[in-house]
Amino acid sequence: MRRFSGIPHLRRLKEISYGSKEASWRDSIRLEFMDSVAMDVVLNNLDGVRNPLAPTKHNFYVLIETTSSEESYDN
Repeated sequence: MRRFSGIPHLRRLKEISYGSKEASWRDSIRLEFMDSVAMDVVLNNLDGVRNPLAPTKHNFYVLIETTSSEESYDN
């Protein structure tokens, strides 16, 4: 399962990280993080790329990926 979200501040990333680790019954959790500057570089330099959370612009972005050995949990 994947989820891409905008977050207002770095404290929220820490909360998400700790909450994901403690609450998850899945086998693997991966967090990828970028700030608004990195998002602007991607949007302004790669053809055909769009902001998946438009029209709202966020200070930070996080991609949360979880996997499980039980296939039904990832659907």
